Amino acid sequence: MEGGASGKNEGDKIAEEDTVRHGGWWKAKSYEQMTGTVCIEFSMGMYVRALDNGLFTLGAPHGEGIQYQYILYIIYIFFFTSSS
Repeated sequence: MEGGASGKNEGDKIAEEDTVRHGGWWKAKSYEQMTGTVCIEFSMGMYVRALDNGLFTLGAPHGEGIQYQYILYIIYIFFFTSSS
């Protein structure tokens, strides 16, 4: 069994450490995982934030954990058209 007694492989351990380092947030690997609140990280500790005028900007690097201004809410919008 790979990963020893715990059953975790090296990739799982790294992902778990990364989740802890980011305050419980994890990397989404599919669209199905992107629901509700999300954070978009561009570089280590640099996150996208929304401005009051509707634009987005990249925040300055900061320590561990994600501050509230970098938490966005994701919604999916579907457009249906009819062809006559």
